[in-house]
Formats: sequence, C-alpha cells, structure tokens
Amino acid sequence: MTFLLRTTNFVSHLNQVCKTEIPTAAHGDTLNNLLCKLPIEALESILKKMVVRLIRSRVFESYRLLNKYYLVAIDGTGLHSYNKSHCANCLTFNSKKTGKTRYQHHVLEAKLITPTGMALSIATEFIENPNDKAKETKQDCETKAFYRLAAKLKRMFPRMPICLTMDALYAGKPVFDICVENKWKFIINFKKDDMKNAYEEFESLIKNHQIKNRKEIKTERLRQHFEWATQIDYKGHTLHAIRCIETDNKTNETVTFAWLTNLSVNQENFILIAKGGRLRWTIENQGFNVQKNGYHLEHPYTQNTQAQKNFYRLCQIAHFINQLVEFGSLLKNSLAHPPGSKKNISMLLLIELSTIAISTAQIEAWCSVPTRISLNTA
Repeated sequence: MTFLLRTTNFVSHLNQVCKTEIPTAAHGDTLNNLLCKLPIEALESILKKMVVRLIRSRVFESYRLLNKYYLVAIDGTGLHSYNKSHCANCLTFNSKKTGKTRYQHHVLEAKLITPTGMALSIATEFIENPNDKAKETKQDCETKAFYRLAAKLKRMFPRMPICLTMDALYAGKPVFDICVENKWKFIINFKKDDMKNAYEEFESLIKNHQIKNRKEIKTERLRQHFEWATQIDYKGHTLHAIRCIETDNKTNETVTFAWLTNLSVNQENFILIAKGGRLRWTIENQGFNVQKNGYHLEHPYTQNTQAQKNFYRLCQIAHFINQLVEFGSLLKNSLAHPPGSKKNISMLLLIELSTIAISTAQIEAWCSVPTRISLNTA
C-alpha cells in the first residue's frame, strides 16, 4: 500500500476524484488510526446507500424471486482466531482433542444474492460477547445475532420485499415469528432430525398426493425428482415443503435437498422456489470463500476491535464494487481483449492508476458522456 498507492500519478488521480490538494496518500498507520475512531455505522450507511441506489434504479429487477422478492441469504462465518484472549468480546472455543482454548471473532451476514452469482453485502451483525460478561451466562451465537440482524435489516429496508434463504439452523418458531412480523418470506433448509414431527407430516402428505405433487425433470447430466406438500401446521404457522432427489447420470450418485417455506407452492412455481433454496450456497461460495481467498478476510489488519470491524466493512464495499465491475457491461464494452481472471481486473486498474497520468480534462471529458451500466442477466 505504501508503494503502489503513493505514486505521483495515483496521488494526482486521488486529488482529481476527491477535489483535494494533498501532497501524498495516507500511510497505512494513518488509515488504521482513522478506523480506530470511525463509528462502525458510518461505513454501513454507505453500503445501504449503494443498495438503495441500485434497487431504485431497478438494477436487480430481473433477479427477483417470483418477480417480486429480493433473495437475501443469511449465514455466519469466522473472521479471526487467536491462541490467547484478544479482547473482552472474544468468543471462546475449547478443543476436545487438545484441551486448548481458541479465542475467535465471528460475523453474521445478510447478502443480496442473484442467480448469476452475485453476493452483495447489505447488513452485518458481529457475533461477540458483551464487555460485561457478568450479565451473560451464555456466549453470543448465530441465532442470537440473527434477532439483532433481522431488526437492523427491517430498519434499513422497511419496505423492501424480502425472501430470506437460510440453513436448517434457523428452522424454528422464533425465526418464523420474526419473518411473519416483518412481512418477509423465507426458504429454509428442511432436515428430518431438526424438525422430526413436521418432516413426518410432510412425508405423510406426499404419500396422500402421490401423482398430483410430483414431477420428474431429466437433463443430459441430471435426473431430478421433485415432490412437495402444502398446509403443514407447525406451532401456529402454515408452512409448505419441497424435496428434490437429484441423481447424477454418470456416477449414479444421489443427493437429497429439502426446503421449508411460507411461499405458496404449486405446479407453476415449485422449481423457482427450489432454485431459490439452492442459491443459499452463493453466500458461501461467491461470498465468504471469495473474500477469504481473494480479499484476505481472515487476516487481522489491525489489533483494534473497532478498526477490525471497519476493515471488514471496507472489504464488503470493495467486493460489492468489484462485482458490479465484473458482472457489468462497462469493461465488456470498453476492453478490446478480455482481462482473463477476475483478479486481473483489479491488478490492471491498480497498475493504470499508479503508473499512467490522466489529465483532469480527460477525466471531465469521460464523465460528461452519458453512460449506462447494465448487469449480465444470463
């Protein structure tokens, strides 16, 4: 950072964009000092404005589930791990094998996901123990953090039609109650061991509708057997369930997927709802895995807890912008030769900003041309 982002050309471009006259870009230590003091809500408000702007511009219109709901995946991940206590907020995990204690920081994330592979952060809740541990007998966890994240999500996007997609950890009455109260739909992984009575009722209903609620879909690669049941009563909630038994034609291996939802399921929409359930993996694959391998999400850029949270949100903003570049039409229409891998896009931009001089007049000329950036919907 000290070398690449402090060249004469980069500082010149930074001044042109920010309308400043600084002699050099900030040192990494200066940035860290700023992030130690910056309220964590500041960067979160930037993410919210980015999402709202794109929604109002109808950028995600073609991605909406059943032409109505924005699909939002909820999942947690680990960030930092230490051999000794890092701060008063650390979660503690004891190894049964070694008997040693690890001190960790986790986060619960809400990401807007699309069938094309986008996973855009829209809300974050850090999973951490309170400073005053005397008031709490149990550690913070994903389920506790979900209640806080749900309240934040509703507060940030009060009128946004949302369908949450989550794993089986969240299959339970408290989560269902929150979704109904917030007027959200949900698609949650459905496992027999977690909801035994509801699953038995599902299987009983399937047997009673052997022909009506079943469908076989065959492709060159897969055989998919779908079956669904409606009007499953669970602690005051009327739910519906879909199961997909998928067989690979080459290996003959079979995998079973099942989802519980409060969306009405019928012959016309069961495949779309099932696809929405399958898209939950986007937050893991195109979300956390990309950020851990390409953005070094788990690297502690600082030891200060406040700054760590701000570095995390900077990572979410960076990944958000890079996805718009990657999936958008701007580079595709501008570059004579494709950049190759995704990493090359960032590398080329960094090289250009650091080494090539671009005049203020040229930048103003580019900005004066009306530009519309569309996303790939394939």
